[in-house]
Amino acid sequence: MKRKLIAIAMTMTMVMALSACGKSAEVDEPAVEVQAEESAEATAEESVEASSEDEKSLEEQAAEVSAEGEAPQAEMEEAGEFSVGTVEGNSYVNEYFGVKLNLLDGYAFVDDEALAQITGLTADMLSDNKLLAKAIEDGTATIIAYAADSTGLNNVNVTVQSNASLANAILDEEAVLVASVGQAKSALEAQGISNITYDVVEKEVAGENHKVLKMNGEFNGIEFHNEMVNLQKGDYMLAFAATSFNGDSTDAMIDAVEALN
Repeated sequence: MKRKLIAIAMTMTMVMALSACGKSAEVDEPAVEVQAEESAEATAEESVEASSEDEKSLEEQAAEVSAEGEAPQAEMEEAGEFSVGTVEGNSYVNEYFGVKLNLLDGYAFVDDEALAQITGLTADMLSDNKLLAKAIEDGTATIIAYAADSTGLNNVNVTVQSNASLANAILDEEAVLVASVGQAKSALEAQGISNITYDVVEKEVAGENHKVLKMNGEFNGIEFHNEMVNLQKGDYMLAFAATSFNGDSTDAMIDAVEALN
């Protein structure tokens, strides 16, 4: 049962990342097991495959970055512009968007190897800002950080993408979230979630009013909750998505996003 609930949470994570960028997302049931250790680190054992035919291979991306000679990410940071953000202890910090996610007690970020298994990318790519920035520039929605509690059933993740050449470049926050609903519902129903409801509400996130998508349902009598907010700035979008079972802790997880001083 626990593995199934984790699979549902992982499916939602990948669908939200892909549907937000307008790609067709066919998400297989992920087989993920999270081990609870004293450090409360959650480790995913098997990968979630989420790819698109038009995406370039990692080798091609690496070759292009090498040929360019300069690191797009480094140039952006020097100019004080776009950044994918960094995990610092129990916080995710993004200077470009001016926000910080502080994890709730009992939550911990997974390392690059576990994140690679979740995203389908490689650990080397996730730790290389050049490749990561290149993938994002090419339109890949990338999960930058993923954290879970000691049970592995409740999680929060951060996704970054470029929307410069995508449909959501001309859509506001609410339109992007509503556009995600159909695909998300289909994926959840395929995993056995029933009685799915959703609502787009306005709430304060990081000191500003934003639109938030809230989805609820049940799996064999167990409550399912998901909450997502996307922040848009320039040609980029930063999304925070939280999932929980039984008790609803999604509000608390999204409320943990704060503005940088």
